Amino acid sequence: MSRLPLAGIFLLVCCGQLVTTQRSFLDMPLGVQLVRAVRNWMADSIGSTGDKNGDLYWAVQKQGKVQDPVPENVPFPCNITAGRSESVPTSVDRLRPGDIDVIGAMGDSLTAGFGAFGSDMKTIFIENRGVTSLGGGQGTWRDTLTIPNILKAFNPKLFGYCRKDAWNHEPAAEFNVAESASMSRDMPFMAEILIKRMKNDPRVDIKNHWKLVSLFNGANDFCSDMCWNPSPQDTVKNHKTDLIKVLRTLRDNLPRTLVSIVSAPHIRPVKEQKGRSRLCKLTFVAECSCLTGRQWRDQLQEFYDIMFSFQRVDDEVAAYPEFHREDFSVVVQPLFTDYAWPTVANGNADFRYMSADCFHFSQLGNARMTYSLWRNMLEPVGKKSRFWTDIGVLPCPTEERPYIATMGNS
Repeated sequence: MSRLPLAGIFLLVCCGQLVTTQRSFLDMPLGVQLVRAVRNWMADSIGSTGDKNGDLYWAVQKQGKVQDPVPENVPFPCNITAGRSESVPTSVDRLRPGDIDVIGAMGDSLTAGFGAFGSDMKTIFIENRGVTSLGGGQGTWRDTLTIPNILKAFNPKLFGYCRKDAWNHEPAAEFNVAESASMSRDMPFMAEILIKRMKNDPRVDIKNHWKLVSLFNGANDFCSDMCWNPSPQDTVKNHKTDLIKVLRTLRDNLPRTLVSIVSAPHIRPVKEQKGRSRLCKLTFVAECSCLTGRQWRDQLQEFYDIMFSFQRVDDEVAAYPEFHREDFSVVVQPLFTDYAWPTVANGNADFRYMSADCFHFSQLGNARMTYSLWRNMLEPVGKKSRFWTDIGVLPCPTEERPYIATMGNS
């Protein structure tokens, strides 16, 4: 580790990630191979994982960046029996949480778990994929609040989630195919990879299993791409084209599927955080050059407006009739469309929810996201909360609304 300065490694990874966004990321160009070699070498050198027996967990636990475990004597708050249908539903609009058999996740480094247990500049490069909100199934809801871990309480036979640290090309990643540094234009190919994995997995009954596929992407479009476009507004137009292609690919290949689109987080609340350390100021510049570069400082308001337009595209496309049929539907979860970053008493940002780079989510941040996302999944379309909030008692399906919310049952 001492032969290569950490700053050099950080720049190598960031620069290498730019290569992945120029071509389909699994084509494995030389730059990507080099980046992965460095990341693997770092992970092997650290030799720890993010489980409770690993050094990574205890390092961030001391920093307050992991959730407080729920005691064993506290029962799961929802009626598990009522959370699964007596017979397999034929309509996506009558899908209860326990009816989900297979789960998949697509996205960028936030869903890949980049640095979720990162306590310093060495450990942020590990993808702690098992604790990510959308595709992680490490532990249980008591110690690792994720959407898969909530669904596992309703259906213990659920599969497809990642149980530990893993790169997306490894079998351990399961159906969490998120790739660090991916952008909207990478998502159509990512959808093809997810479909291929599911169809090649003997556990999956493509025609009969109900599947939940979650999408969470866009931060890199905002931070590392739109400012380089000759016309930044093309970011919105291109996202619309990409999203339509993704949804058509999923619809035509994965029957009995509910697609959950988590709108990309608007970056302004993160950019305006107060109290960053010098190290975090450096990492934010490296990870979000479009909002920190001096040559674009006069375009900040334009960029902020583009982010809102990008989010509105999700709502627009998800409402297309072609994406709603008996066995397929698309729902947008807007928890990051009008959110504020939590602060502490002195007005500084609460960095417990962030990794050591002050950009990616910590395990606690993933848990907070999960709580608000789960709430979104139960709220009717058109009446969903557009903010995230502190972790509390999990909301539950009710007799009046026992199903995961879709356009058809809202």
